Amino acid sequence: GDILAPGVFIGMLRQFDVERWCAGRDTSGPPARPTESLDPYAGAETPYFFAAMAAYVASLSVTFGVVFVTGKGQPALFYIVPALLAASLGTAAFRGEIEELVAFKGARAGAAKEARQAWKDARAEQKRKDDAEK
Repeated sequence: GDILAPGVFIGMLRQFDVERWCAGRDTSGPPARPTESLDPYAGAETPYFFAAMAAYVASLSVTFGVVFVTGKGQPALFYIVPALLAASLGTAAFRGEIEELVAFKGARAGAAKEARQAWKDARAEQKRKDDAEK
């Protein structure tokens, strides 16, 4: 729980960064330095990802500090979630992108929605054909 839920959120922020980077990039020509890296996203600007990672590390440090001081176990998500939300919304506010961040739906989510609708349409068409044969 302390890794999975924040990891999914941080992954979404990374996807937000990469999709925004790809949208503003000219892909018509060859890469600028093809021998530098095999990672196609090596040059991507990822401010949300780095802010979230810093917030995650800081919140875990605070959690361990509180455990050390109090001598009692602490729910780490109590510290992690507010730190991640503050970091992502703070970065969005600084960059003037709050609406885009809150409304973000990844390209994979859109493709999955289209695939599901196509499957439903094909299923409904098959049912109509089956009903017509009866």
